[in-house]
Amino acid sequence: MRKVAPLTGIVLLFILVALCMARVYDSGKDRGALVDADIPHETIEWLNGISGKLDDLISSFTPVPRPTPWGNSDDLGRDPESGLRTLEDRYFVFYFPDELTPAAHMCQLLALEAIPHLEKVMGKYFFPEEMNGRKVSVYLSKGQEDFKSMVTKICGGKDDSDYTNVAGITLMELSPAGMYLKGIVLNGAWCYADKRFTQSVLWHELSHYCFFASLDYSKRIDLPMWTYEGVAEYAAQPGFRPSFTEQEIQEIRKECSLSAPEFPQVFENYRGGHSIYCFMEDVYQLEGVKGFLETLYLRGLDAGMTETLGTDLNEFEEAWKNHFE
Repeated sequence: MRKVAPLTGIVLLFILVALCMARVYDSGKDRGALVDADIPHETIEWLNGISGKLDDLISSFTPVPRPTPWGNSDDLGRDPESGLRTLEDRYFVFYFPDELTPAAHMCQLLALEAIPHLEKVMGKYFFPEEMNGRKVSVYLSKGQEDFKSMVTKICGGKDDSDYTNVAGITLMELSPAGMYLKGIVLNGAWCYADKRFTQSVLWHELSHYCFFASLDYSKRIDLPMWTYEGVAEYAAQPGFRPSFTEQEIQEIRKECSLSAPEFPQVFENYRGGHSIYCFMEDVYQLEGVKGFLETLYLRGLDAGMTETLGTDLNEFEEAWKNHFE
């Protein structure tokens, strides 16, 4: 009996190590390293071209990898001259002026609640250990001018964008070291007064984080706007179905091509894109949406349709447009 205990311990240790290795493998097997990767020129052009369309996203590419670990030491909110307070947990860092302390605590709870939801809808949530040690930085602005100032400082340089109708924004950068989230900024002119609306804005931006962190940038990427704005609306408002006037339905049927870079009208990219994912869920259930996204991340839009949903883009577009009544 005294010889069995050590042998049992060795076996258990072996099993534990094997399980740990399997978990590490599973967390990274679908996400190739970008270090020294040949990022296609078309992918770089697409990412740079996202910025400035509707001002909900600002993205850029730099050929020089950021040194790792990334961490949060270079955040704007770490600068004492910013005058911002800090609220930090294992996954997020919130930066905010003193008067927005209650709003920061509310946003922290909403962000923590988003993690299991986004894992279920988006297929994966990226934790700091998967992002070179960097936590998601969320900035809370007091109002319109403060919002614009924060965005400009985080991006660096001068910015002449208006942002009047922008409730939240995601700022990111791609380099051979991977997708680096500079920060998410919430506009105090729109957020905090209504908890449900604040949740939808924050979850929308966190959906962008998950979406763009999931893409395989070693492949050619040229995704339409509805793929990422639509799913961000879909994930941010669980259970909600957008509605449309008869005129809007006619515009969608006439103007919207799922293969086009973007839809002509703003509402078509957001509410229209949202309705695409709702229709997908109605026909293929949530697992179909999740499977579509997981395939899209790695092999593109056409593969998501054919390999996961068993249809092609034209057939899906026709069925989506015909479902409006």
